[in-house]
Amino acid sequence: MTTKLEPPLVPPLSAEQRARLHDRVMLSPVRRTPRRWAVPVAAVTAVAAVIAGATLAAHRGDNTAPPITSTPVPDAIKVDLGPASPAELAKVQRNCPTSPTQRTEVLWSRKVRWFSTFMENEKLTGVVALLRVSPPGENPGLVFCTASGGHGHAASDFAWSLQPTPAQGLVTIDELTHVLIGSPVGGGTSTTYEETWGLHRVRPEIARIQSRTIGAIGPAWYEGVVLDGVAYTDNFADRGASGRTEFRAFDKYGNPVPLP
Repeated sequence: MTTKLEPPLVPPLSAEQRARLHDRVMLSPVRRTPRRWAVPVAAVTAVAAVIAGATLAAHRGDNTAPPITSTPVPDAIKVDLGPASPAELAKVQRNCPTSPTQRTEVLWSRKVRWFSTFMENEKLTGVVALLRVSPPGENPGLVFCTASGGHGHAASDFAWSLQPTPAQGLVTIDELTHVLIGSPVGGGTSTTYEETWGLHRVRPEIARIQSRTIGAIGPAWYEGVVLDGVAYTDNFADRGASGRTEFRAFDKYGNPVPLP
């Protein structure tokens, strides 16, 4: 026997109930999972960082200069002893052959060694200076006072105004030569020596200057002083040398600077 049951009667929904059911089904919010995009976004960021890093490295590679290395400067006898004191400059101004009526102004100076002696252990020092002297009513003049403090020479205003050029890296303002005649301590043949002091203008890139008298016997090269674009040189040689001075110059890294 089959029992057939009729479905229960469902009362019809009111208009208000149908509206609530419609809103619940059709307007329910959809949940979105943002984690799906986390890996792709991170991957894109990493790729962008790699590209940016490669671009930056390439850019730096184009503009990076090779490191600057210093070159050893050849050995030479050192002349420079540093700045002169006010008392030493006053002594030079008194001893240099200038008129008492002249007003003197120190344009350039340095305390240095000098070598005109037969005493092997004697250490001679002095001040070299370039003075501007101005007698009343006359144009300024220049006096080059040497390291011994008692020698002086009128230099040329024109020579002081000269400037080095790319073709000529050194121009001479003035030179003085001191002659020493005698025998070494302990006896020996009388010998004549000459010590030559020079003042020059040099190009800005020149930081060190060395000089020698061609044909000299003994230590050939002497290292002078470069300060404010002015160079002081000293050569001591026997009179049998040629009397001609040879120069060589270096920049602050020790690289040679040509002096035609």
